[in-house]
Parts: sequence; structure tokens; C-alpha cells
Amino acid sequence: HITVPPLPPGSYRLVVRDADENARALPLIVRTGRALGQPKPGTVLVLFPYLTWRGYNQWDGDDDGRPDTWYAYGADETGLPWRVEYLGPYQNPRVPAGAERDYANTAPLMAWLRERPRRVQVATDVDAAGMSPGGLARYSGILIAGHMEYVPPELYDLVRGYRDRGGRIALLSANGFYRHVTVTDDGHVVADPRRLRSAERSDFGLLGSGYVTCCFATRPAYVVQPGAKRAAPWLFRGTRLGPGSAIGQAATEVDGVGPLTPPQTVILAAATVPLASGGTTRSTITFLPGPRGGGVLNFANVAFLRSTASPGVLAPRRRGARAMLDNAWTWLAAGNGTLPPPDPEVSLPKVEVENQAKRLRRTPIPSTSTSTTSPGTR
Repeated sequence: HITVPPLPPGSYRLVVRDADENARALPLIVRTGRALGQPKPGTVLVLFPYLTWRGYNQWDGDDDGRPDTWYAYGADETGLPWRVEYLGPYQNPRVPAGAERDYANTAPLMAWLRERPRRVQVATDVDAAGMSPGGLARYSGILIAGHMEYVPPELYDLVRGYRDRGGRIALLSANGFYRHVTVTDDGHVVADPRRLRSAERSDFGLLGSGYVTCCFATRPAYVVQPGAKRAAPWLFRGTRLGPGSAIGQAATEVDGVGPLTPPQTVILAAATVPLASGGTTRSTITFLPGPRGGGVLNFANVAFLRSTASPGVLAPRRRGARAMLDNAWTWLAAGNGTLPPPDPEVSLPKVEVENQAKRLRRTPIPSTSTSTTSPGTR
């Protein structure tokens, strides 16, 4: 057992060393003492992607000589269900992938949240999938902080229902809600490699932009597009950004618009990035208005948060990305948190939500809570 000192709610990197100074790192989520689904007014729910961390984990838990990650499977095994452990150790911290890479990408958010008091509750995708639509509706906004690539279909439906009833959502990463996974009773996370996006449940349909490419060497800036300030004036308020302004940088994995993108989606900024197969495509920061107000702001870039703080990004571009982050939070926090009751076609039946909650919560994930810091005293 490890005793964790009182910490502000958020995502941390816990490093454990033995007597020989062998080290192992794991992600640690610190929650508030307040129950999920019962926030104070004006609270933003910040979500971290536990199930995706497990999918990228390099730990060989079954000692078969192959890391227990979906990325250890070859092309000849793409028709098989992929299984990883729901609980267990993480890879060596020197391996730059999975939870460790996601921590590096989201660490600037934790520093930013501590700059001034913000009313926030922190949770994982597992926590959120077990919530009711009514509990989720009490949050003024949802901030998806990490690389939430693998999600239960129940979470996709809950977030879509929240959006369609006027909720405000911001994705500070990319490649979100890409593949659906199941948590089994025997303690595994199972991904069917054939179950990617579909017309019914796609990353494009939920977020406006969806995954298009990754792993390129260049770091192009995003350029603000004509009409962006008119479509989302709150995002540009108090800035000098306008059409042609360069902000942040595209890196790692990125999103763009595609055939499944809803027609009302507005491209706010775009960057031209190379494709591994040759040629180029566009990564697009987008805003998808919801049918009852609100909507989804997708920053379309796994490394977006790093571009708000990294000295490797030109100062004007860094300031522009930081200004957009500030305004995005203001927009999220201003949501009313009193959404109308869910419509049957955009929510799960109550009994299905309850069953999912029981299945996902049967074994708790590694986390801790603290009651010494309230959601509004960061």
C-alpha cells in the first residue's frame, strides 16, 4: 500500500522505487471528496482516459514474452479480439508511449489549472461511463483532457446525449472516441479490431473532426480560418487572433474533417500535415454546434496542451494557443448545468446505465480521493 499525501484533484505521475533504485511509473488520478454527479454550480468535469492507458500499456502480465498491449498484435491477428489487463503494473517509465506519453501531453493542463481557483471535478472514462444522464447534465461543461481513443459504447452515448441536450464539451487532444471496448467480468479490457468508427458511432459524428493521421516529423502551425470568429466569438474574445493568425502546432496524432463530419461543423483553424502514404491532409480545429445550444470544441491535436507552454513553440503561436485555452474554459464554466431531460433516442435506458456502472465499478481503478481541497479552491 502507498500513502499519498493530500493533493489537489488532477492527474499525476507516481514513481515507485525499490531498494535497488529500480523505478516504475504509473498514472494517478486524484478525485475530490464530492460524489460524481452532484457538483456545485459551475463545475467542469475533467476526464482522463484510463482505458486507453491500459491499451497502450507495455507490461507483460501473462509472461508470454509479448507485452500486453493491443499494439503488440500483428496484421495476421487483426480479426481477433484484443485483450489487456484492467488492473496491474505499467511499463517502464523510459518507454515513451501509453500512459507516460499522455501524462507528458496533459501535464501543462495541471499547471494551468493550479494558476487560479477553478471549480472542477476530475474523473476517468470508467467513472463517467457509470454515470446517469441526469448526473452528467449537472456539469456546466466537460473537458476531455487526454488521448481518449478507446471508450465503452455506453460512454459514447452518454456524451452524445449530453451534447445533444445543450451541453458544452472541449477535447484538448485528438483521436478521441475512435474504437469501442468492453470491460469484462474477469478483469480484462477487450477491443474488437473490427469495431472501429461506424455511421452510428463515429469520432467525426460526435466531435466534428476525427482521427486522420499520426507520427509525422514536421510541426506546422494551425492557421485561423475565415469565418472562425463569427462562428465562435467566445473563443477569440480578448485576443488579436484573426484569419491568417498562426497558433500552436500540429504534432503526434491529429484530427480532421471527413465524410462523417456533420454539415454544421465549422473549421476554426487548419494545419497541413504529411501522410505516411505520401501527399498531405489537413488537421482541423473545429466547433460542432449542438442542436439545443452548446456544442463540441475539438482542438484536434494530441500535443495541443504542450503547444500552450513549450518553449519550442514560437512565442506568438504559444500565446495564441494559450488564449484559446483560457477562453475555452470560460465557455465551459458558463454552461448552465441544468440541461433538459434526456430524449429516448439520445440516451441509454436507465437499467442499462445501472448495469454498466455495476460492471465497470466492480473492481476500482488505481486512484485516490482527497477532501482537503474543494473543487473551487485549486
